[in-house]
Amino acid sequence: MRLIFFLCLGLVMVSRLTADPVEVKAKLVKLTAVPMLKDIDNYSRALSVYEYELIGADSKRMVVLKWSIWQRRVLDGLPTEIGKIEVLKVAPLSDFKKYAHDRIIGEVDDKASVLYLDLGSIPKADATKKLLPGKGLARRGLKKDWLFLNDDVRHVNAGEFWKTWEKGGDLDALDVVLDFQKRLKAQGVELLLVPVPTKALIYRDYLVGAEPVERRSGMVKLLEKEGVQVVNLSKVFLKARKDGSRDLFCRTDSHWSPEGCDVAAQVIAELIKKKDWYGGIEKREFEASFPGLLEIRGDLLEVGEDELETLAITEVSNGESPVAKVQPDSPIVLLGDSHTVVFAEETEEGQKIFFADGGGLADYLVLHSKVAVDVVSSIGSGMNGARGKLYRDRSVSEDFPDYWKGKKLVIWCFSEREFSTPAGLSVKIPVVKP
Repeated sequence: MRLIFFLCLGLVMVSRLTADPVEVKAKLVKLTAVPMLKDIDNYSRALSVYEYELIGADSKRMVVLKWSIWQRRVLDGLPTEIGKIEVLKVAPLSDFKKYAHDRIIGEVDDKASVLYLDLGSIPKADATKKLLPGKGLARRGLKKDWLFLNDDVRHVNAGEFWKTWEKGGDLDALDVVLDFQKRLKAQGVELLLVPVPTKALIYRDYLVGAEPVERRSGMVKLLEKEGVQVVNLSKVFLKARKDGSRDLFCRTDSHWSPEGCDVAAQVIAELIKKKDWYGGIEKREFEASFPGLLEIRGDLLEVGEDELETLAITEVSNGESPVAKVQPDSPIVLLGDSHTVVFAEETEEGQKIFFADGGGLADYLVLHSKVAVDVVSSIGSGMNGARGKLYRDRSVSEDFPDYWKGKKLVIWCFSEREFSTPAGLSVKIPVVKP
């Protein structure tokens, strides 16, 4: 078994064991508390973070992920005792494409370049047959066929949450945004922040009967005052509604619709075209299909609710296949949460992970800007999780040794509700290897 190591905060972390599954004997030195369903919002499963010290390897350490929630049920047998010695069968998480976007609970060491999956924690099929989803994820609006994520409603009720950013004191979302922008600037890369407004804000009239109003200009002004380029999508979406657009969000799902993706992409593409460097980068032609219809079962529906929602979707391709989302040589990175991959994720084992492929934000971005984008996403954690994934899966990956060469722009797109839930934020996540 070949080992490669690098120093991490005075400790030596395992960078790479092997591409194949291996058994290791290790002692648990750091754990994540047993999670609760509220920790994963409306997602159905999650991995928890544990740190182990390898036995007989001069105190080398590794970060291991174990399945902790599956089909909205907290799994039994999670580690709770520091110092316990276990025999683990592990493999790099990056080897499992189907788990690439799953929610991760717990703090990942900022310098850990490889995360390992405990293969023994994957639930067997017969162990999950009776697992049922939890209740209370969503509420129905005044329009009964519209469902709203409860966390989105709570976020809207938080009001002008950005005013706490100006008071100083505890670490907040503004600190994280400015830290990330500073790190990107050191690499000669610009940041474009694209917070996605909640459905509860844009369709407030469908929820409580009150007309929706633009309430994010104060947040945008504060960010711009600090030198951050930001897109005010709440203003854009409310105008689109007024102009008679199709639904910008799914009725039964927590995400925006293909129409919402397209409207956002057009605004972002126009900003890209105004950049000084745009004229000097490679352009590509992509094709858009005639609008078709797509049936989905949204993630806000409870068990037994089988309402199928029909959406209009225009699929983008290179003429033969959907747009590739891994484009490491592109000058533009699309970074964020599930909003960056819904309706745009590649097929996994014969199924579409996020309903479709070819009708998401990345697809419409390349259609309107004529520039390929490299997509890096982390489900449910667009702020911390996505930055950590950018570092691990791109910056220090052996597959992309010169990843930041030629990069011009990072488009950071995630649900704005992360701004009002600052717990666990970090300004220690690197962009490049220190």
